Amino acid sequence: MAAFEFNTVPRASLKQRFEDGRWDDEEEWDLIENDLSAEDAIAIGFRHHAPATQKHQDRVLVLYYNYIKKHKKLPLNEEDDIVMPLAFPADEDVLIAQCRR
Repeated sequence: MAAFEFNTVPRASLKQRFEDGRWDDEEEWDLIENDLSAEDAIAIGFRHHAPATQKHQDRVLVLYYNYIKKHKKLPLNEEDDIVMPLAFPADEDVLIAQCRR
């Protein structure tokens, strides 16, 4: 069988085959999964919002970082990679309590 290329098969055909359970070729399924995994990897870090929305989000993040710096009595010029774990702690209960203040 020739190598399967995801973009050459119409989406309707793929959807119909999926719904009917007609994935008889395991190699074809693996190629589709690999293609989707590659697209997921490319999308990491990509911001889908409009530039104006991104600017607003960035401004809110800076304000939140400044709040954390003042609350934790850190210098305002502290590096963001030091502030980020304080702003978004791994412990969900700590994060919720922090957001309620």
